[in-house]
Formats: sequence, C-alpha cells, structure tokens
Amino acid sequence: MIRKILEEDGIKLTDKEFKKVMKAATQDIKFNRIGFKKKTDSNEMIDIVKICCVVRERSEE
Repeated sequence: MIRKILEEDGIKLTDKEFKKVMKAATQDIKFNRIGFKKKTDSNEMIDIVKICCVVRERSEE
C-alpha cells in the first residue's frame, strides 16, 4: 500500500531502497511519536515516509 502511494506520487524505489526508507520512517516514528506518546495516523505516516525519501535522495547526491 505504501509503496503504491509513493509510486503514484512519482517516487520510484528499488526493494533495497524501500526497505531502508521504511526502516528510517519506523525509527523516526518510534523516537518522535511513540516516545512522546503521540499517535500517528496513516496520513502522517505517509508524510514521514516521503520525507525519508527526500532525505535518502539528498544523501546520495
């Protein structure tokens, strides 16, 4: 589902890149959301994943 949403927004990732992005997003949510007892809805999750994609892209430049 998440990958499909990313592809619809023009973000193409290999399997390896997708796993790295999802790991980074999960770590971000755990630290910044769960650590402060905030709930993360699906829209916020998608936004966090997209931000992780941008960070991944910039780090490879």
